[in-house]
Amino acid sequence: MQLIIDSTMRDFVPIKAFRQAHQLPETFGVATFEPKDYTGLAQIDTAGNDMKDVRDAVLKAIPAHLTLPDLLEFVHTLTQLFRTQIYAINDHVNLKDVEIDFAVAGFSDVCQAYLYDRIRAHSGKTTPQSFSAFYGTWLNDSVRVSQQTHIYTHENAVWSVYVINHAYGRVGLRVHINETTHYIADSTLACPAEGYMFTLLKEVCNTLDEALAES
Repeated sequence: MQLIIDSTMRDFVPIKAFRQAHQLPETFGVATFEPKDYTGLAQIDTAGNDMKDVRDAVLKAIPAHLTLPDLLEFVHTLTQLFRTQIYAINDHVNLKDVEIDFAVAGFSDVCQAYLYDRIRAHSGKTTPQSFSAFYGTWLNDSVRVSQQTHIYTHENAVWSVYVINHAYGRVGLRVHINETTHYIADSTLACPAEGYMFTLLKEVCNTLDEALAES
C-alpha cells in the first residue's frame, strides 16, 4: 500500500511483516490503539446479492450515448440513483443514514473528479487521466494522521504510535522508533465496502467513457 502523507508518497509495510520484524504479538495493530465498536454496524459481507443489484442498476442507467454537456447533469442523476438503490437494500444491510450519506458523497466526489478531468482533457485536447490516477488523488486527499499520540513500550524502547485514516476508515499506523519512522498497513478495521466501491466506480467511469466515445 502507498499513501501520500506530508506531501510525500509513503510505502506501507504489511502489518504481519512488521510484527515479524520486531517480534511483536499477533494482537499488535490498529485495534490495539483505537479499537472499533461493532455495535449496530452494517453487515456488508452478507449482502453480496443486494450489493450486486445496486451495481447492476447503476450501470444499467448509463445510456449508450452521452455528450460531455449531458454528463454535467447526468453525474448528479447517477449519484441520486445510487443513493436510492442503497436505501432500497438497506433493510438487509442496516447502514445508518450518516453511513449512506458518506458513501454517496464518496461516489459523487469520484464521479465529479472524472467529469472535471474529461472536461479538462477535451478543452485542452490532452489525454484523459486513468481511473487509478484521479481515484488515487481523491483517496490521498482524504488521508489523515490522528493527532493522538499512543505510547507503546517494546524491548525497553518507547514508541510513539499514530493511527492513519482515509475515506474508508482506519487503515494503518505511523510508528516512531528512536529516529526512524515506519508506516504500517493494517486494514482490519477499515470499511469492508472499499473494494466494492473501487470496483463499482471504476466500472461506472469506464462505461461513461464508452458512452462518450460513441457520441
